[in-house]
Amino acid sequence: MTRTRLMAALVAGLLVVGTAFAARVPMTLGGTEATLRFSWRVDGVVVEECRTRTAAELEAMPVHMRSPEACIGDLATFDLRVEVNGDAMLAETLIPGGARGDRPVFVFEEITVPPGSHRVSVEFQARTPEGFPESGDIVAYRWEGDLDLNVGDVALVTISESGVMEVRRSSG
Repeated sequence: MTRTRLMAALVAGLLVVGTAFAARVPMTLGGTEATLRFSWRVDGVVVEECRTRTAAELEAMPVHMRSPEACIGDLATFDLRVEVNGDAMLAETLIPGGARGDRPVFVFEEITVPPGSHRVSVEFQARTPEGFPESGDIVAYRWEGDLDLNVGDVALVTISESGVMEVRRSSG
């Protein structure tokens, strides 16, 4: 083996060992905080107001368009509210995505808090669009509880597959 090839093999070996070592180094920057992370996706909520068409209205319409009800609708916006120890930390109104507002609403927010025990309250609720009557079956999620967090901990607030807001924990 030539001297150049030997040096190249040695450098390549050192790079492999160095990469393997670097991959095991924790990526935390030695912060002094804990994190509350809010992440989920919900489908848009259509709010409709319908009325029954009269016989005269139905008769005036083409046969293929004669539906017994006339409905107008709009997509609801969502309010996200987070309180930590009674202090409002996050208050946002989220609008469904897409050009027509017919896409899901995505939530991804983070709040840093000092380590320790915290009383956390999270509310995520669809808001009835202006001009529509309030409905009792509007989408709403809520979680409230105490979290004990250490430096580097992450508490993920999410909506489970069963439709319940829950907290998942990981330690830093």
